[in-house]
Amino acid sequence: MRSLVPLASICLIGLAGGAVTASAQAQIEEERLCMQGDADACLSAGMRYSTADGVAADQVRATQLFVLGCAERDAVTCFTEELAPVASTGRLVALVEATEQFEQDCENDSPEACFYAGLHANHGIGTEQDYTQAARFYDRACQGDEPTACYLVGVQHMIGVGADQDHERATALFLRGCDGGIPNACMAAGFQYAHGNGVAPDETRAMELLEQACVLGLPGFEQCQR
Repeated sequence: MRSLVPLASICLIGLAGGAVTASAQAQIEEERLCMQGDADACLSAGMRYSTADGVAADQVRATQLFVLGCAERDAVTCFTEELAPVASTGRLVALVEATEQFEQDCENDSPEACFYAGLHANHGIGTEQDYTQAARFYDRACQGDEPTACYLVGVQHMIGVGADQDHERATALFLRGCDGGIPNACMAAGFQYAHGNGVAPDETRAMELLEQACVLGLPGFEQCQR
């Protein structure tokens, strides 16, 4: 099972001889936080790749991180205002071109590309907003072991947006995402068990999943502080 953060991006951002700069260490931490749903960390990490701040310039990876960060916010405002200085320098990959590339790569069986194509479809980034298409992309990515996609399509099945409302399917997807290390997926699965949505009510299992979410680093959830 692959992480959305390529291993090479962590292993190769140190200096020759194995020393790791402060900027490189900050990049590792920001990408870790980004994968846990911290939008600011996604945008900051993307900016480092875009401006070659302590890491090798990588505009494709920068765009991926920008998409992840903006997906946690008002996507239109995020791209047009927060990222305008980057776009004006020509460093940001054109969103429409990026969308088309993700969709093409998804058709060529790239789970990661399917995940990003799903994000673009879900938020109308470089294409028209289409929740049903987003669910299809997410589901395909999930089948390819992209755990964040499992969580996102699980949410769609839970609330019945872009996919049939199916709590049993949603719970199964949340568990798959949780097994892949996504704290929000663990919390969502715990909620399903606590309320008996698609599964028999099980408070013990619900608490186990919540504890797992906390161990994985669920951002901003006060229950984890108790």
